[in-house]
Amino acid sequence: MISKILTFFKLKKGKSTRGKSYYERENLVFKLEDFVLKSNPEAKQKYTTDKTIKYNGLALNEINEASVLRVFDIPDFEVVDEEVLKGHKVMFYRRTVDNFTFLMQFHFFHGHFIFVSSKVTLHGVLLKSDRKVFVNRILKKYIPDIELDAEKGYDIKVSDSSGNFLKINDEVIFSVSYVNNSTSNQQLLNNIDKYEEKLEQTIDEEVDDYI
Repeated sequence: MISKILTFFKLKKGKSTRGKSYYERENLVFKLEDFVLKSNPEAKQKYTTDKTIKYNGLALNEINEASVLRVFDIPDFEVVDEEVLKGHKVMFYRRTVDNFTFLMQFHFFHGHFIFVSSKVTLHGVLLKSDRKVFVNRILKKYIPDIELDAEKGYDIKVSDSSGNFLKINDEVIFSVSYVNNSTSNQQLLNNIDKYEEKLEQTIDEEVDDYI
C-alpha cells in the first residue's frame, strides 16, 4: 500500500467534488504576512542538503503555472484575489489514494511561484507510523544518513544551497510545504509597494505603445 501512496504526485484520479467554502477554508494565505511567515518558518530540527530540493521532479525555481497544469491538469479549484491581496492566486488539487487524501495548494504572487503545501489526511486517524513513513521517505532523498530524534517529533526544515527549503509540519494535521525562497521572491515580499508601483509603470508604458 505504501508504495502506491508514495506515487501520488503522478496520479490524476479521484478528483475532488468539494465546494468553494471547503477550499477557501483550507487556503493558507489571506494577507502578505502569511507569505512572509511561510518564507521564514520556525522549526525544532533544521538541516541542510547538498542536493536541490524538488517537488514532483522540478526544482522549486522552475515551477510555474504551466508546469503545474502539465503535471496535474485543470485545478479542482482556484482562488484569485484581486482585492485584499492583489495578485495572489492559488491552484488547489485534491487526490485520494487508498484511504489517504492529499490536498495540494500551489501559491503564486504576481505570477511568481512562492510555495506548495501538501496536507495528508486519512479516513480515520493518521497514525504515528504513517507519519514516520512519509517523513523517512522525504528525508531519504536529501539527508539519507541522518538519524532523527523521534522525541522531538517531525517539525523539520531542510534547506538546499539556493536557500529553498521544505518544511514538515507534524501537528494536528500533517503537511509538507516546499518553499521557493529565491532572492527575487524575498525582494517581492519585502518590497511589495515598490514592486506594484514598478508593475503599474510597466503597464502604462505598454499601453502607451498603442495610443
